[in-house]
Amino acid sequence: MFPTLIIAVTLCMLQTVRAGTLNRGQIKAITDELKQSLTISSKKPPYYDKTFKTEPSCVSHYFSCHQTEFFYRHFLRKVYSIDIVYTSHTERKEYNTNNKPLTFKVTTSTTNTVSSTSGWNIGGKVSGTISPIELEINGDFSKSDTTSHSETSTVENDVTCDPGYECSIDTLTFYAVISGLCSTEPYVRCEEEGNICLWKSPLGCGQYVDHYNRNCFDGRHEIEPLNCNATFPIYDDTGKPLSRILVSSKKLAKKAAL
Repeated sequence: MFPTLIIAVTLCMLQTVRAGTLNRGQIKAITDELKQSLTISSKKPPYYDKTFKTEPSCVSHYFSCHQTEFFYRHFLRKVYSIDIVYTSHTERKEYNTNNKPLTFKVTTSTTNTVSSTSGWNIGGKVSGTISPIELEINGDFSKSDTTSHSETSTVENDVTCDPGYECSIDTLTFYAVISGLCSTEPYVRCEEEGNICLWKSPLGCGQYVDHYNRNCFDGRHEIEPLNCNATFPIYDDTGKPLSRILVSSKKLAKKAAL
């Protein structure tokens, strides 16, 4: 079983500014654009590791590291499907049972970021603040960058609620769920780490040669690819979670409106 990864996109571009009202259709337009613009970094693709074995280092490597880890690194190469979803945090809700409009103010926005799937080095970054926007996913994120957390920022929102309506203002924190294809590359970790098929230094001893012979043949530096799934957070071009504020309303039941 391979880890399932979840992509969290926190759309937080409305800090300390007056936010416009977004409806469900506009939210769908954002998620559609994120899906369509998705690219995988060619320089730093997302990846996760699966250990094959760890054993005491042979004599020729012992002074560099007492333990050598032989493992497989799985790089995300293709995305077959992506779904952009979101968590929702209600900032304020009002019920206008009067016969005239009610105006209220909201001054905070709380994003709830979903963490990356355990074991993955993955994150998303959005470039641009207005359409067109682009979403790139890469492995240039530490595990501490992509753990679940909440963050509250200051905003300025004046909302008018019509008579007989329930009005809500919510911060939507987006994340994506992907399915794709991962390559499999044989790695070794001692004082440094790398693909053993591309190892530039002498292998030095049998344990390294065995890992090489098991995986590196016909000039290849990777073995069979596999299907993989993932979840991870997405950030804007300033490094903050990417978020949107949704203002919505629905008509009150007749008894509540009286």
